[in-house]
Amino acid sequence: MPPTFNTPPGQVVARIAGGERALRESIVKLRRRAQRIVAPACGLSMAEAASLLTGCDGETKTAIVVGLTGVTPDEARRRLADAEGRVRAALRATT
Repeated sequence: MPPTFNTPPGQVVARIAGGERALRESIVKLRRRAQRIVAPACGLSMAEAASLLTGCDGETKTAIVVGLTGVTPDEARRRLADAEGRVRAALRATT
């Protein structure tokens, strides 16, 4: 016999909405953190770092490689894959 729940429907909706709000706040915090990493690493303003991250689908390592080398995001991803995810090694890659 399945368990029964005595939670009124309104409370369930409130808990789900609260969880969604917390998730959105977490996403905003992570985006800001990525900007704080990329901006000084590439010598960019926070706005420039945000734009670079947007162009790199939010991928911090990809954004750093793009920002420092000028390659495309796809090329930066390839270099990172070849370098096993190590940014320093990806920056040294020439082809």
